[in-house]
Amino acid sequence: MSEIITTTSQMAEQPTIVTLFEINLTSKNQGVFRFCNSIDFDQPVKYNGYDYLPLPIEAEGFSLSGQGTIKRPTLRLSTVDLSIRSLVVKTKLNGMPIKRIRIHSDNLDNGDDPNPFATYVIDYFVIDRRTSQTKDTVEYELTSEFDQEGKQIPGWDILKNACTHIYRSYNSDTGQFDYEGVTCPYMGTEYLDSFGETVFEPSDDTCGKRLRDCQERFGYDKPLPFKGFPGVTKR
Repeated sequence: MSEIITTTSQMAEQPTIVTLFEINLTSKNQGVFRFCNSIDFDQPVKYNGYDYLPLPIEAEGFSLSGQGTIKRPTLRLSTVDLSIRSLVVKTKLNGMPIKRIRIHSDNLDNGDDPNPFATYVIDYFVIDRRTSQTKDTVEYELTSEFDQEGKQIPGWDILKNACTHIYRSYNSDTGQFDYEGVTCPYMGTEYLDSFGETVFEPSDDTCGKRLRDCQERFGYDKPLPFKGFPGVTKR
């Protein structure tokens, strides 16, 4: 969580928290489907250069639990909207990665203080199964990547010091980083090579996939999105 979020959270009057969703459909050659709740907006929301389509949705179960069980939130979408109806009919969403981003309205691209890095901790889930469908709505249950139906460890590669996030790549044609299909949330301007050494050209920015590489980018005293298993004794 950024220092901006920490400071803003201590203000007497806080800006509205905007919740954005991304369904990664790149494995089906359909790009990334980005949306937000139409209760809050009637026009597309722009964040980090992308438009998020306002849709009638209900999202529940994302709050933290102290019971030690993995969260399994639900996402209910209205199929009255043609874009959702087409998506549900044409695409089997089971197993598709979904990301929930929370950011203050002031930090959106068209806010008073645009800052794409000023997000709360980003939530990563997978669409596990369709739990219900009516003429007007469809509901999906989400789960952690480690709690998918029918998925058992050691079916998962347990790697001690190798992050499995997909890191950004630099597009020399556009002069910008390409975030399409990327799962690592790092969008900073500190560049390091695969050995963890500081470099000055964005084209040389490469993640070495080690825990130290994650700490160098996000901070040694900050929550890390590292997708490895540094606590295991082998591999």
